[in-house]
Amino acid sequence: MTRFILTIVALILGIMPDLKAGDKATAAHVYEGRITGLFCGACAGKVKASLRKLAGVAEVKITSTSETGVQKVRIESSSADITKEAAILALGEDARSFTLLDLEKLQ
Repeated sequence: MTRFILTIVALILGIMPDLKAGDKATAAHVYEGRITGLFCGACAGKVKASLRKLAGVAEVKITSTSETGVQKVRIESSSADITKEAAILALGEDARSFTLLDLEKLQ
């Protein structure tokens, strides 16, 4: 029982490492681009799942922009070699529904 309580206290205080944070620490490269064709959460889910298949991808975020019908996609990866073409290939058949307008490496 004491061990359980100590574990809970350690988690609350942040002494034990967060497993998710370890993944993000390895994502040294960030890519951002614009994508169209996302009309619902299911569409965004398909794109995220497809892009997560790219080598080294730790996280994919999709957010709205001021442009009508255009969303921003952000990819965090340990790979320095992600290209627009590779992302389109990762979308597979869904690339017909979604258009990746651009993708550039920020860091």
